[in-house]
Amino acid sequence: MKLLPKVYKGIKGEPFRTEDYNGAKIEMYYLDETPFLARFASKGKFAVWTSDGENYRLLIEKGYYEALPDLYQPAINVIWLDFMTFAYQTQSKLS
Repeated sequence: MKLLPKVYKGIKGEPFRTEDYNGAKIEMYYLDETPFLARFASKGKFAVWTSDGENYRLLIEKGYYEALPDLYQPAINVIWLDFMTFAYQTQSKLS
């Protein structure tokens, strides 16, 4: 499942945190350190998941992450990615 693949490819630099998810890699980057801050923050999006179809990158605004770190713990990330995977698979079956 690809999520915003052009954004995924446009993320440069080193992630501030990495995790494993079912054999895939999750890399977390501060949205503030990317060219995508204005694009997403102007729409009220302070956390954005992206994927190349294999691995995942989370862009997250630094202040938001520091205020709500519990929402981005490994166990919560697994729940969120499992849900997104299920939702996209269900959507593709209905299309």
